[in-house]
Amino acid sequence: MRILKVRLAKNDRISIEYDAENKHKGRDEFSMTCMDRAIPQFYKALEALSIHVLQICQLPDSYAERLTLS
Repeated sequence: MRILKVRLAKNDRISIEYDAENKHKGRDEFSMTCMDRAIPQFYKALEALSIHVLQICQLPDSYAERLTLS
């Protein structure tokens, strides 16, 4: 299994897209949205990604306040 995307959907629901190896046809893609909230550390980890996004995109540090990760 390979996770392709994790994002916050409406009402803080977590949406995950992933794919998995199919022995006969290559890779199958799946998605799910969870009704439950994640543990608080998940939301903190998303917030911590903003500094990395700024570095990868070569944006000024001042953009961090306006950056929303989902």
